Formats: sequence, structure tokens, C-alpha cells
Amino acid sequence: GLIFSGIEHQTISGNGQLGKVIINNSMGVYLNDWHIITDSLIFYDGLLDIGGNMLTLGQASRIGYKGTPFSAAKMIRTNGDINDDGVRLNFVGTDNLLIPVGTSGKYTPVVKNITNNLAINPYIQVAPVNEKHFNLIGQPGNNLMYYWRLFSNGLSDFTGELKFYYHQNDASEFDEPDYFSARLFDNSWQKLTTEDVDEILNEIQFQFLSPVDEIGGDYTAGTDIPDEILRFRSVANGLWDGNVWENITPGYEIDNVPAGGPLGQIIEILPE
Repeated sequence: GLIFSGIEHQTISGNGQLGKVIINNSMGVYLNDWHIITDSLIFYDGLLDIGGNMLTLGQASRIGYKGTPFSAAKMIRTNGDINDDGVRLNFVGTDNLLIPVGTSGKYTPVVKNITNNLAINPYIQVAPVNEKHFNLIGQPGNNLMYYWRLFSNGLSDFTGELKFYYHQNDASEFDEPDYFSARLFDNSWQKLTTEDVDEILNEIQFQFLSPVDEIGGDYTAGTDIPDEILRFRSVANGLWDGNVWENITPGYEIDNVPAGGPLGQIIEILPE
């Protein structure tokens, strides 16, 4: 295996496959390309900063720590951008998984507890995004200023739960008690209840009680979340900004448009 230890940051370059990896560098270890870890990833001290790259862990891999628990100074850090690839975990059967991810200054891990899974070679992939979801344009504080993009593949008759832990600075102290958990999947928002958000633990829970083969989606929490992905229609010629669009999302009361124009939403451009 490889031990990364020292008092200056270290860099892993070039695509490749690694065995056991130990992080013991208070200044951090930086991953410049995609890599696969086939054995354990153990944190003693410091960050593993993967930026926008993808870190893949094989079925035999385990993530753990020695000494102090995971934190914003001891985790897998991403850029927190929407285009980040994040962390992919291959797993077996009903393995329960902790994915110690976060962004700069924020430890926002994901926990997966499985009660049933008939798949043989499934994986999940997680990438935290350090901003409010682009399909939520309500008033500041109405929704969490953070979300997680999750992809899954190869699941079969999965039941269990996902838990996402947010940083307190991304929630509104006034609206947080009314937050409910939400998942954007297949252009629609699936919304649970306020009981699925614990504002003391900063925990968002999403349960899959009936068997499913897909748990991918964008996960967040808030109070002002539409039923489906936002839709905008052009109303005039001009620059791609908020002045030439109208919100035509059914049942969505707030009709404001992002200042820079639609980004990631469904659009309808009328002919001249």
C-alpha cells in the first residue's frame, strides 16, 4: 500500500489503480486524475482532495479513520461544483456504507443503510454541490443552500435508507424546522415530510421501503419545492438573461426567473 505522510501537500497524478492508501498529511493529498482504490482507504490526518475528479473504490475497499473522527479537515473533499464526478463505491449485498465527503470547510457525509439488495455488482456515486439546487428559485432560506447528486447502477430490489448530513450555515434558522426532504428524479420532485429532516443532527433521511432498482437523483431539503422540474418560456428576443423568460411551471407560485436566465431547467423557445 501507499502511505502519504508529511507537512507539505502531496499530489497523486496520472490515472491508475492503487491498493491500500493511508492519508496522514495535515496539509492534504491532492488527486489530479481519476483513480481506483482496490483496498482500504484510511485517514489518520488530513484531506484527500479529489477536486472534480472521480475516485472509485472497489468492492473490497473500506473507508475508515484512526484517531479523531471524520471532519471538515479529515475527509474526501470535492470542488463542490455541479460538474464534479465525486466518489463511486462498488459494494456487495447489504453492505452499509459511510461516504465521508464534503466541500471546502463543510463535512457533509452520506450514509447508506441497506435492508435488502439482490444485485451482484452495484455501485453508487455521490457528488456534493455547494449551492442551492438550480431548480429551486424561491426566497433565500426557503431551501437548503446545498444538495447531493447521486447516481446508482445495478441495484435490484433495493430497500433501505439514505442519510445526508448538511452544514448548519446552509440552512435558515427560521425555515429549518419546516424543511422536508426531497429528491429530484426523472424531472419530478419526490417530497417526504418534516419528520425526515432532523434539524438537531442536521440530517436528511430518505427511505426506500418498497423494493426499487434505482436510487439516483438530486437530494436536498426545503420548504419551497415544486412538484416538477422548473419550466421557462421565452417571451422576447434578446440576451439569455432573466428579462426574456417567464416561468410556466404548473402550480409554482413564484414566477421570478434567475437573473442569468434558465440553467438546467426545461425551456420552450417560441418562434419569432
